[in-house]
Amino acid sequence: MSKLKPEDEIAALDIEKLRSVLYAHFGGEEEFFRQSNARVDAFNKMWDRDASDIGDILHAHLVVEHYLLLCAQHQHPSLPDLSAQRLKYDQRLALLSLENPLMKALLPGLRKLNKIRNDLAHRLHLEVAADDVKAMLACAPYMAMRKAGGHTIPDAPAKIVVDFAHFAASMLNTMSAPDTYIWLQAFAEARQPNEQA
Repeated sequence: MSKLKPEDEIAALDIEKLRSVLYAHFGGEEEFFRQSNARVDAFNKMWDRDASDIGDILHAHLVVEHYLLLCAQHQHPSLPDLSAQRLKYDQRLALLSLENPLMKALLPGLRKLNKIRNDLAHRLHLEVAADDVKAMLACAPYMAMRKAGGHTIPDAPAKIVVDFAHFAASMLNTMSAPDTYIWLQAFAEARQPNEQA
């Protein structure tokens, strides 16, 4: 076993012999460079991807996850401190009361947000299709608030995910506040007569 430091081992290499051995193992100098360049190109393609949408979605997911926990703790004050429990996103969702119609409306989009985030973690690139945001666009309170605020829905699916997450996190924040009952009453009173039936 060599007692040389790694940097000394590298300095002690016979570079010509190293080349000769590598070329032989790869079937020649040309094949060595073909495979080496292909590997470097694949790495650079992965590394150089624009990650701004990825970062936006990861950030959105983290913020929603934070407010899911606050909302669950607010709805279940008798439970021990949930932040110490290290609950996963889907466990936090499961703790939410669906008696609230707003929460019920948000749930499919919140589930889809988690699926998109999990897919992203396993693929290292972002592919959000129009089908991926259907549950978010089907959330009536989200669409109504966008319309009431004079906002258009973003045209790119990845942007819709972030926009929906922003709306959902703000609603979860409201539902975890001490005055949440006022908001719930206001939503109940503001519902159109045909929605209350």
